[in-house]
Parts: sequence; C-alpha cells; structure tokens
Amino acid sequence: MKGHIFQLFEIFVKEKHGEMVLDELYNETSIPENVIPFLKPLTYPDEYLLGMISALSSKTGLSVDQIVYDYGKHLVPGLLEMYPQLIKSIHSTSGILKRVEHIHVTEIMKLYPDATPPDIKLKEWDESKQEGVLTYCSPRHLCRLVDGVLDGLADRYKEKITYHQTHCMNKGDKECVYKISIIK
Repeated sequence: MKGHIFQLFEIFVKEKHGEMVLDELYNETSIPENVIPFLKPLTYPDEYLLGMISALSSKTGLSVDQIVYDYGKHLVPGLLEMYPQLIKSIHSTSGILKRVEHIHVTEIMKLYPDATPPDIKLKEWDESKQEGVLTYCSPRHLCRLVDGVLDGLADRYKEKITYHQTHCMNKGDKECVYKISIIK
C-alpha cells in the first residue's frame, strides 16, 4: 500500500483519537521505528495498516469494520486535496464514480508504477436516473472502506447516496457489488 494511504490514516487517528493514541499504535504494532514517518511515494506492507486498525479497535472498543468505514469517509477530503489535478473538472459523486477506474488504473499507476490499487469499476450507469452498479475487488477485502468513501463523496458534494451491497468478498464472493443511487 502506498505511503499516502498511511499518511491519511495517521491524520485520521490524530484528528479522531489524538496524537498520543497514534504514538501508542506505533508502539503496539510491529512497524519498525525506521519506517515512521510514512512517506507518500513509498510502498509499505498492507499488514502495517491492518495492524494499526486492529490495535485502534482494541484501544477504542470500536469494531474494525467501524474504524475502516470511518477511515474511508475521512479519506475523501484528504485524497481530493492531495490529488486535485485528478478531479479538477469533477463536481459530483457520480463524476468521481464514472472516472474512478481511470483514476485508479491510469493516473495512479503513472504516479506510482508499483502501486496495487483495488479494482473499482462503475458499470451499468444510468445518467438520467443517477444509478448504477459499482464493483470492488482487492486482496485486502476492505469493503467497509468503500462504504465510507461512498458516504464521504456524497458529503463532499452535498448529495444523498443510497447503496446496497449485493455481493461481498468477505462472504466468499469474487468481488463486492454495490447498487448505487444518487439523489440530488
């Protein structure tokens, strides 16, 4: 996982739980001291982030799913601020969703050729109804992150979004499938 994902998680923990909790997470996980601080262009093992999420769950009493969801929601403003050139002409949740595959596959890979982003695709989009199907596939199985990102995008663009997950990797499906509707 790329360093910017870790940096945004650090910001999330500081803002929601305080800097002392972040320091405790570093101490309670197996992240080598020479790795911290995380640097944006570097790649780190997924286990570092997953370990920090697990430790935060133990520390706060929040479920791992809740933390992953909250982090997904928190990711949206951070990623949009970090990469404004990728979204400068987009002004809606559907605009982001329609370009998410291009952003992940083309643009992120240009910046970080060694990145392993999730496979996210918007399919069957009906522009007039503002609804469609979103698929997510990743060996990380962070479906709740997608939930948080969807709600974070709707918050960002002051829209209402509804979604229903019909298939889930965490339940043995090959990918997560979401039916999405955006109400303006």
